[in-house]
Amino acid sequence: MIEHKYLKLDEVVAMLNVSRTWFYKMRKAGKFVKPAIERPMRWRLDQINNFLDGTE
Repeated sequence: MIEHKYLKLDEVVAMLNVSRTWFYKMRKAGKFVKPAIERPMRWRLDQINNFLDGTE
């Protein structure tokens, strides 16, 4: 079974080196991946890495 690492919002914005405001604008515009878990919002580390690589 594959175990995924999940990131909180603060960890995601720190990894992307952006502000929360920028992040929310990009998310609202549909230009950022949806969270793997909605409440509380969590993203898988591989989702973020794929986004940074341009593959997601």
